[in-house]
Amino acid sequence: MYVEVTNRVRSTVGTTEKFSVRVGLHQGSTLIPHLFDLVMDVITSDVREEVPLSVMFAGDVVLVTLTREGVEIKLELWRQALEDRDLRISRAKTEYLWMGGKGKQGAVKLGLGDIKRVATFKYLGSCVMEDRDIDSEINHSIQCAWMNWRSSGILWTKRRVQK
Repeated sequence: MYVEVTNRVRSTVGTTEKFSVRVGLHQGSTLIPHLFDLVMDVITSDVREEVPLSVMFAGDVVLVTLTREGVEIKLELWRQALEDRDLRISRAKTEYLWMGGKGKQGAVKLGLGDIKRVATFKYLGSCVMEDRDIDSEINHSIQCAWMNWRSSGILWTKRRVQK
């Protein structure tokens, strides 16, 4: 994005000579999600809707609508808003989940290409499934709880608790 960037540091003892900046914010920087969210809030202010119709978190965007055509319209608006500012939607990483909304089912398009359809969408540790079945999500949560319990080092017997 930036080529041959130079900078100077000004402090109470004076100003340094110019030096090259070769590394920006690191991927693991605690500022990255906050800066990204701030920039995305400004860039998408014209197309963003209230929660739960548009949800943004740390580089991910969830768009909700009742029809396939509605999703395509929203995707196109987001694509235009981002591309007007030299950003791109990753077509390879973009997915959609069909949960039986109104209208006929079919491929969701972004530009000339189809978006990948998934049957399960996992986000922040929770799964949403197209058949709305939550049994596997509950079983997974129970298994995680048991694994954490077993790794805690506390063993239960009928006679006593051992540590």
